[in-house]
Amino acid sequence: LEAGFPEVAEPFAMTYAFHDSATPMKVVLMVSRFGHCLNDILYRWKIGALPIDIVAVVSNHFDYQKVVVNHDIPFHHIPVTKANKPEAEARIMEIVTSTRAELIVLARYMQVL
Repeated sequence: LEAGFPEVAEPFAMTYAFHDSATPMKVVLMVSRFGHCLNDILYRWKIGALPIDIVAVVSNHFDYQKVVVNHDIPFHHIPVTKANKPEAEARIMEIVTSTRAELIVLARYMQVL
């Protein structure tokens, strides 16, 4: 896969990396008001079927704060409006940077980034 992938990536100007699956990837989950994707990811993570390290959950609503905190995962509420969108996105990037996240999963996060 690693040897053949440059041929696929080049026409799309893709940057990519391969990771050792034995080392869980650091993930930030983002969710809005619909929690079914978040709940599914948390369940699979909890039973060991999804070998990731969830370093934070970001949401523009408080709906799933208790669910996240009950899993001992840091929850970050960042409200987004037309007026504060650039600042909100900067705060999200601060969380990604400070947690050293390698992947952001939009678990029904309903904002255009």
